[in-house]
Amino acid sequence: MRCCVSRYRATSAILALTMINLLVNHPGLGRSDLSSLERVLYGAPPMPPALLERAMKALGCEFQQAYGMTETSPVLTILQPEDHRFDGLDRQFAPVRSAGRPVFGMEVRVADAEDRPMPAGQTGNAGVLEPSGGKSRGAARRLDAYPGSHEGQIKTGGENVYSPEVEAVLVSYAEVLEAAVIGGPMSGGARRAGRWWRCVRGRGVRPTA
Repeated sequence: MRCCVSRYRATSAILALTMINLLVNHPGLGRSDLSSLERVLYGAPPMPPALLERAMKALGCEFQQAYGMTETSPVLTILQPEDHRFDGLDRQFAPVRSAGRPVFGMEVRVADAEDRPMPAGQTGNAGVLEPSGGKSRGAARRLDAYPGSHEGQIKTGGENVYSPEVEAVLVSYAEVLEAAVIGGPMSGGARRAGRWWRCVRGRGVRPTA
């Protein structure tokens, strides 16, 4: 990607989290001329804030996030460049931690398992009204945050854990290149969070988070 930008003077790029991570950690990034790049549109898995901030500094351009699914053809919400701010990141309603606002002509809501509307700040299923009047339901989302889907929810027997939130903590370590968190079996039907990470070459770390 960096070679294509340099050669063809590309102004925009569409990248997934894995591609951005590889680009930011490429040893030749600092020797590449990416000055023509004006905007990066990203999507797919939730972007850890630490990686997003590093990428914005490294590439020096605007970032815009799109969230959607194939069944919605495909974009539901957009997080605009002006919402990519990292001040007050610990706040529940920090804009950069959200999936953005619905695009023009799209009506989105979050509902529980019985299809009842959920209040702001609660976890539920993101739904979109179809032109036929029906409803298309997607993965679990919060109106104010982007924790992942029910498949990424780990029920520990106490506090429910969302794997993308734990992964975001792990990749905040400078030594960690990639991280993945999945649920493992425990007695009583609960699940424990299993953690895997890949470190930057030549470095090691033992996260305690």
